[in-house]
Amino acid sequence: MNPELAWLKSAVAQPRAAAEAEVVREDAPEAGVPGWFTCALCGERVAHETWRLELHLGRSLVFSNPHGLVFHLALWAKAIGLTFRGHPSEEHTWFEGYAWRTAFCVRCGSHVGWVFEATSAAEPRTFVGLSLAALKFITGS
Repeated sequence: MNPELAWLKSAVAQPRAAAEAEVVREDAPEAGVPGWFTCALCGERVAHETWRLELHLGRSLVFSNPHGLVFHLALWAKAIGLTFRGHPSEEHTWFEGYAWRTAFCVRCGSHVGWVFEATSAAEPRTFVGLSLAALKFITGS
């Protein structure tokens, strides 16, 4: 196995999350670099860098679901080229006060993240969490 991907063997979510964050961080653009995040499989434009939400915790977050799958997310105020499926669910939500639905690329159907919708008076009312592993960054406007 490629040593850079050895972290995939870990059955424990926390070491996998830390290792994936390092791999994704190497491909992430610096703040302020203009460009588009596209679907890594088909190239469909999904989100512009200027739409990205800046967090007090950093430019991205790492989460795991109840099955131990790890996701390295960045958050956007809006996105394009996506279709959202399922009924909003608060079960296992990563953001208190928000329900989620899965987000897929409109062109190839690849799972790229989630849309989060406020279930209370929380602001913003909606935002999109995209998996950086499912995206490719293209510089330019």
